[in-house]
Amino acid sequence: MMCEVMPTISEGDPLGPPQGSEADADFEQLMVNMLDERDKLLDNLRETRETLSVTQSRLQETLRERDQLQRQLNSALPQEFATLTRELSACREQLLEREEEISELKAERNNTRSLTMTVVKRQAQSPSGVSSEVEVLKALKSLFEHHKALDEKVRERLRAALERVATLEEQLGHVPPLHSCRQCQPMLWGSPASASLSAALQRLSNGSVHPDDEAGRVVELQELLEKQNFEVVQAKERISALAASVTELEEDLGTARKDLIKSEEMSSKYQRDLREALAQKEDMEERITTLEKRYLAAQREATSIHDLNDKLESELANKESLHRQCEEKARHLQELLELAEQKLQQTMRKAETLPEVEAELAQRIAALTKAEERHGSIEEHLRQLESQLEEKNQELARARQREKMNEEHNKRLSDTVDRLLSESNERLQLHLKERMAALEEKVVAGGQGVFWGAGWGVEGSAAPPAQSPGQPQHSGLEIPVQGWRNDHMQDASQAPGLVGAQGSVLCITPSPLAGPCSARPTPHCLSPPTAVGFVLLCSLTFLCLLRRSLNCSLRLAVEAKP
Repeated sequence: MMCEVMPTISEGDPLGPPQGSEADADFEQLMVNMLDERDKLLDNLRETRETLSVTQSRLQETLRERDQLQRQLNSALPQEFATLTRELSACREQLLEREEEISELKAERNNTRSLTMTVVKRQAQSPSGVSSEVEVLKALKSLFEHHKALDEKVRERLRAALERVATLEEQLGHVPPLHSCRQCQPMLWGSPASASLSAALQRLSNGSVHPDDEAGRVVELQELLEKQNFEVVQAKERISALAASVTELEEDLGTARKDLIKSEEMSSKYQRDLREALAQKEDMEERITTLEKRYLAAQREATSIHDLNDKLESELANKESLHRQCEEKARHLQELLELAEQKLQQTMRKAETLPEVEAELAQRIAALTKAEERHGSIEEHLRQLESQLEEKNQELARARQREKMNEEHNKRLSDTVDRLLSESNERLQLHLKERMAALEEKVVAGGQGVFWGAGWGVEGSAAPPAQSPGQPQHSGLEIPVQGWRNDHMQDASQAPGLVGAQGSVLCITPSPLAGPCSARPTPHCLSPPTAVGFVLLCSLTFLCLLRRSLNCSLRLAVEAKP
């Protein structure tokens, strides 16, 4: 962290006064720059102290982490590393021995196989199908010699292994921490594979073997080979696991060492930064002391200059105050003179207008009395208006209550009228359907039509009398249905002779049952069997009109009420 380059301070005569206002401005700027530099140096010093504290805390954390990693490394590393290496070397030796035994067993198996093949071939070549005794004896002799050589080799290896075990046990007896390794080796040598091997060796050391025991020996040797293979696989797995653990421990040790080196480098770097910061701090303190000395000298000069300036300013202010006081006195005297002249003029005018003022006073007194009387009457009128307003509010509340009651009553009436109309409509429709069914049955059963109402007659096959297009005449019953429509009677195909669309007049004319209705554009014809239905429809229209009239009358009554 490098400090900024400070501006040079020209050191002149400390007692000499500055040359005018420019010197004062330069001096003030110099003082401001010095103070700014001092603040900057203090800020830098504070920042360096903060960074120093942070680096120290980090250094402590890194040291703590290093100790923790060292403890973890010590706990992870096995205490018996030498024993592990010895076990590894012993396992390697056992592995080599087992491989040699496997190769020998393979060679023995090949020999037995070749021997059986030669015996089979000789049996096939001999005419009698049985080999001679000389050949069998030769084969048994060669097999016996081969097994004898194998027994000698195994005995030599067993003797060497026992000697090695004895030496290792002696070494383990001298070294007390290696107790676990001493326990492992007897376990290895006391395994069932070694027991079977020793039993086989004892059995082979008897000398000659009966030929019937060859198959049993081969089976035992194969089992021994499988067991040894299994032990070799287990030893290999254990060796691989130990090697993996050793590599992991070495990697952990390497990472811990790297972290330790990094922490040491960081600590050295922080110490170097700390030394640089301390050197910069000392340099800054020296510069601050020199600047403070210069600042004190400049402050003394400034105080002397300010004292002189204050004296001059005080003298100038005294002279200006005296001049201002003289001007104020002259202005005050002038104002007093003007006020005296105005008062003199006002007194002259008052003397002239004195009777008029007395008359105005008398008028004002009379108007005041009248206003008091009027005020009393206005208060009474206001009280009356307030009482009337309260009465009107009460009437308005009563009218609103009546209006609500009327609305509820109208709603109830409209609900009852709707209900009655729906019930009457249903009853009329049921009655109409029943009568229509009865009439249709009668029409089908009888040979002649039955007519109802006045003006019905039976005509022949002749057509109805002609009518003028301007004045249509009807001999039957006419029902005005302008603007009416029944929801259940809109389809003309359901009842023949009914009106399919909205017409002006429904006409029922007397006509025979077999003859068709006279079709006219304005009046629509109906056959006699449907007359009762139309009478019922007329009653429905009457009920609808009655409902509308009731609604209108209720609405008018509500509007007429105040």
